[in-house]
Amino acid sequence: MKRWTVFVIVALFVVALARIVITTQNAVDADVTSYIKNLNYKLSARVDSAVVTNESKGVGFLFCSVSSGSFDPSVENFLGNHLKEHQRLRFMFPTPNGFKVFLGGIKKFAPSDSVIVDSDINRFAIFRGSEPIWESRVSNTTVGKVSFAFWLPD
Repeated sequence: MKRWTVFVIVALFVVALARIVITTQNAVDADVTSYIKNLNYKLSARVDSAVVTNESKGVGFLFCSVSSGSFDPSVENFLGNHLKEHQRLRFMFPTPNGFKVFLGGIKKFAPSDSVIVDSDINRFAIFRGSEPIWESRVSNTTVGKVSFAFWLPD
């Protein structure tokens, strides 16, 4: 009888934990979707440089300057203040000459590559000449820290 009671308690704990994780993930997804839809970015830019921040993972920042359209960092600041499950959610980080974006596979990008951002259709693409070299969704390149993950470094 004791084994059965322990089994039931453990099973209830696992179900409750799974429910918390799924509920939180759904809230995070809703936050990201809302964030992206409200960015209203429709711009093209030129890559200035690509800086590797972690050689072993191949990640880093792509520094860009806006060619057409506009980038307003206050939009992301405003949207970030209204999120429920994220702290410091961000797609583009402002720089003195434009913006930077955190990406994987950073070594394949070069100065003068073209960048297209259209948050209305969740599109983020990089071209060399007229050939696409990388394409993703804005939501896939948005970085942030989930508020319940307090143990993760900023």
